[in-house]
Amino acid sequence: MAAAQQQQLKLGILAGGGVLPGQLAARLEEQGREVFIAAFEDHAEAAVIAGFDHHWVRLGLAQQIIDILKQNNVGEVVMVGPVGRPSLRELKTDARFLKILTKAGLKAFRDDAFLSVIIAEFESEGFVVSSIGDYLNDHLAVIGQMGGISPPTGAQDDIDRGCAVLTQLSPSDVGQAIVVQEGVVLGIEAIEGTDNLIHRCGLLKRAGPGPVLIKLCKDGQSRRADLPTIGPETIRRAAAAGFSGIAVQANGCILVDRDMLVQQADQARLFICGIDGGANDRS
Repeated sequence: MAAAQQQQLKLGILAGGGVLPGQLAARLEEQGREVFIAAFEDHAEAAVIAGFDHHWVRLGLAQQIIDILKQNNVGEVVMVGPVGRPSLRELKTDARFLKILTKAGLKAFRDDAFLSVIIAEFESEGFVVSSIGDYLNDHLAVIGQMGGISPPTGAQDDIDRGCAVLTQLSPSDVGQAIVVQEGVVLGIEAIEGTDNLIHRCGLLKRAGPGPVLIKLCKDGQSRRADLPTIGPETIRRAAAAGFSGIAVQANGCILVDRDMLVQQADQARLFICGIDGGANDRS
């Protein structure tokens, strides 16, 4: 599709939870781009999308989602915000979604692999699938210390240890986060998500400098979906659990309202830094 023609079409936001769908929509409208939001029921927040052209959709009704996007002249889509994964038994699906599941096979049980199948399905319908980082790059983590709190002695060793473990686990497509304290892995993110990982590891915290939360993209992960994200609740929970800081992949992790988030981390006496993703630093 020609660039000029693409710009005439709306950008469709496939909206999960949190404030990012609304922030992206507002940014695009400020730039003169028309926006349409397909908001996932039970995931997107009504207050966040209320001021924008939108339609509520169900997660498993793939054909309905595609039809609604086309009816609203959408040519490009961005996936924004967390969507909790229901079990296949809980999910109400249509024939198109079942076809996607069949095509995915065992990949349907691996987040990144399944998302790659979803992206390919949208592309097969002529949609351009873009990354939130293409439009909210000022929300991406930058390399180095981002606030006024410096990492304590030994924190870099914990960061290196966490990165090494996450890199080794990456082919298993398990999670994007790990918590390390004085070289000991306290926990690895699974289906519970980062907030619950922080709570769990806070209970396992040892004496001495607090644990470090490390978040990276998985090796080879598409940047067009499910970028690691840190928000105000992450900072609040990490501080309450006695963590010393957070290390995230530079240019690979979204910081919701980055400048305000860094200020919040400073107030909580948490260091926050952007690190080189190494083997995981791919688009």
